[in-house]
Amino acid sequence: RELGGEVRFGAKLTSLNNPTNGTVKKVTVSYLPTTERGLGSEMTRSINEAAEMRAEMGSEDIECDAVILATGHSARDVYTMLHEEGIPLSPKGFAVGYRIEHPQHLINSLQYS
Repeated sequence: RELGGEVRFGAKLTSLNNPTNGTVKKVTVSYLPTTERGLGSEMTRSINEAAEMRAEMGSEDIECDAVILATGHSARDVYTMLHEEGIPLSPKGFAVGYRIEHPQHLINSLQYS
């Protein structure tokens, strides 16, 4: 918050409100009941109270200068919304990885011997 950012727990981005020239000036979010419960700290209680108040509001328009989309893995709805609003999207490179497991005693002997 000190640098101007804010995390909205339980919020779902529903619109970028027709960005012009690639600049977003306002976003619309809808609020869902938060799942951040019962951790016991004062900060957690204040986050929960704020999230519960927002959930009662239903949705909100937020004016902004920049937006960071931290979508995670299951974000098909976000990308659909971005496409529908005319935001240019490009695929990222495809990567394949693999995992090799070795017995712990082998790792220990290679690393510590």
